[in-house]
Amino acid sequence: MLLREKGGTTNRQTIYLNPSATAYVDCCEACLGGVDQYGASIGHRAAQVQGTLRLDADVGFTTCRRGHRLVVRRIARRLALQTATA
Repeated sequence: MLLREKGGTTNRQTIYLNPSATAYVDCCEACLGGVDQYGASIGHRAAQVQGTLRLDADVGFTTCRRGHRLVVRRIARRLALQTATA
């Protein structure tokens, strides 16, 4: 499960991962909302961001092809366990 949000005043995109996920594929929203030097919109393939996050890590960072910074966060394990048992 991937959830995306634009965070606060920095306009930084956050990708959320399930507690057991180690890999992700998503699109950079800044790229999808932008245009290239010729005025054409950026395609989904060019805006794609993919990577991995170790199971023992809760946060990571990545950069899309055009240089936009994205945060990768793991959903809190405790919260996910509480939700699953409720």
